[in-house]
Amino acid sequence: MFLNFVIDEYTDVTDSNGANNIRQIVMDVLLNSDKERPDGEHVIGVMFKDFWMRASGYVSPGADCLKRFTDDFNDYTAAVVKEAKIRTQRRYSNFEDYLKLRLYTIGCFTTYTLCEFGLDLPEAVLSHPRMIDLREKAAILTGITNDIYSFPMEKSRGGGLELHNSVELVMAEQNLDVQAAINWLERYLAGVVAAFLEDIDQMPSWGKEVDQRVKICINAIAQATRGIDDWCFECGRYFGRKGLEIQKTRVMTIMTNCVRAVPYKRNTMVVAGNAILSAFLFFAAAPSTKEQKKVR
Repeated sequence: MFLNFVIDEYTDVTDSNGANNIRQIVMDVLLNSDKERPDGEHVIGVMFKDFWMRASGYVSPGADCLKRFTDDFNDYTAAVVKEAKIRTQRRYSNFEDYLKLRLYTIGCFTTYTLCEFGLDLPEAVLSHPRMIDLREKAAILTGITNDIYSFPMEKSRGGGLELHNSVELVMAEQNLDVQAAINWLERYLAGVVAAFLEDIDQMPSWGKEVDQRVKICINAIAQATRGIDDWCFECGRYFGRKGLEIQKTRVMTIMTNCVRAVPYKRNTMVVAGNAILSAFLFFAAAPSTKEQKKVR
């Protein structure tokens, strides 16, 4: 997750060519992990190699999860390049089209694949529609809540960062002010959480031994989702030194230098609702409270 944060920090302030350069470096590390990084290369190359040498050491060299992680990172970095292009073009997307890209730019699938390391889950599990949908719902929840937390920062930075943010897009698409857009997103997320819990409830059985490993994986995905939420308040990136206070009150102040696509009152107090916090708590509890069902 920290590496995704670093990649975001560098690619948020560059165009698609710069983002693609970073993409090529990290993918070269994944595909040629023994290769010495060249002098003068972007620092992300050395950082990513150090991470990958340690992470890949937890499993056997031919483990399927290594290829899945590489594929997931390929999708993630390709999406980041596309995001940079949209930012440069100053182009608004509709909410549904945005979600298709946000699934990947949030970078969660790489984290979820790390949760599989050492579990040796069968392909039948990983390719099952319920497991695929569960991963997607967790990523959407993380992506939208991150949009809410990062919105003031992205608006203040400018440069089109807000064009890849669901708060901005819902405001423009539905002619809402910032608070109404966040309220709308909370209601949308309630449906996402319900679908996630349904996926757990309807997850089929592959036998006692495999089911136990599936349960571990789902719990890890849920805990990762909850952990990322905590990290947003603790890292200082979005709320400075007020993160822990805002985490308790769920209220933040929009910066006065934000410029809106839809008119709004400056200094608006925004409730980053308790419903979202509850959603993460549901995620953390769900794997231990739902029983898996047998395949018919």
